[in-house]
Amino acid sequence: MSREMNQKIGLKTHPLLDARMRSLEVQKAFSLEQVSIISGVVIINDSAATTGVQSIESLLQLGKKVCWVLDAKLVLDEHPDLAVAMKEYAHTVIAVGPNTDSFFERFNCSFRLFASAASWDEALENAIAACKANDTVLISPGTRAIDPFQDYKERGAYLNRLVYHKSKEYSAQ
Repeated sequence: MSREMNQKIGLKTHPLLDARMRSLEVQKAFSLEQVSIISGVVIINDSAATTGVQSIESLLQLGKKVCWVLDAKLVLDEHPDLAVAMKEYAHTVIAVGPNTDSFFERFNCSFRLFASAASWDEALENAIAACKANDTVLISPGTRAIDPFQDYKERGAYLNRLVYHKSKEYSAQ
């Protein structure tokens, strides 16, 4: 029930509940969306995270160590908390795109695994291989969507299709 409706009928509201309801009302598509479970690994599409800050917020919201798949174009220097969040909330980091070497050189963190992938398909395959049952893969690019995608929604829809096909592949094995 909306806040306005509660006020009209005389119900008291709680500020925390109101804030949560507002956040649910404006929740974006592809924002921490659980897409599938493949070989016991939960796959979450967070393509709506178009900045490093949004990816950090997603990591914090999940509150556990995950395999984080991100865009190698993520500008780390603009986000000093990123290295801390990665160390605290990622057991594996997979960077997608060209020039991933320069991305990894900027970190002096200990992870179970640092990997690079030329495509989102390769990144998803690597992420599933790096995880065990009950792990979570967070696909949170942390960058705006660029070629070949028009926007984060198109990228999110592509990633959902990719996960769907990968899920079918694994279930057929």
